[in-house]
Amino acid sequence: MVCGVIVLPALGAWTLRKSLAEVVPYEAESLTRERRRMLLRDMGRPVFCVCAIGFVWKMIGYVVPQGNLGSFEGVMLGMSCATLVVAAIEQGDRDREEAQRALILACGTQRGIRKGAADAAKRELDQALSDGGFASCEEARAAELSEPDLASLSAEIEAYQADYAETLAACERIEAAEAASTDAEGVEEA
Repeated sequence: MVCGVIVLPALGAWTLRKSLAEVVPYEAESLTRERRRMLLRDMGRPVFCVCAIGFVWKMIGYVVPQGNLGSFEGVMLGMSCATLVVAAIEQGDRDREEAQRALILACGTQRGIRKGAADAAKRELDQALSDGGFASCEEARAAELSEPDLASLSAEIEAYQADYAETLAACERIEAAEAASTDAEGVEEA
C-alpha cells in the first residue's frame, strides 16, 4: 500500500524531473492560423481514436449486463471493432506519410542534383582561375584587356606567328640543304 501511494509516485516525480532537466527550452512561436490548422490536423486522428475506443467501451458496458457470461465476448468484440477502426485510420496516415516521404526524397534528390551541379561549376571555375594564375573572379576581371589593347595584342600575335612560320620555313630549307650536301659527300666518298 505504501509502495503504491508514496514510493511509486515519488519515484515517478523524481524521474520526470530528471528527464525534464535534460530538455533544452526553445523560444515559443505564436499560434498562427496555419499552426492551428496543423495542430488540429495532427491531433484530430489520435483524439478520434481514443474517443472511439472509449465510446465502444462505454457502449459495451451498457449493452451487455454485468455478470453475464457473454459480457467478455461482447467487450472483446466491441474492442476488436474499435481496434479495426483505429487501424484503418492509421493505415490512411501511413499512406499519407509514405507519399510525403516520397516527396521529401524527390525534393532531396533535386536539391542534390542542383547542389552537385553548382559544386561542379565552382570546382571548374576554381580550376580555371588557378590555371590562369588568378586568386578570384574579381582579379581575373581586373586583368581583362580593353578592346584597343586586345586588338594590339592580337596584331602582335599574328606578326609573331608570321615571323615564326617564316623562320621555320628557313630552318627547314637549311636542314634540307645540309641533308642534301651530306648525301652528296657520302656519294663522292663511295
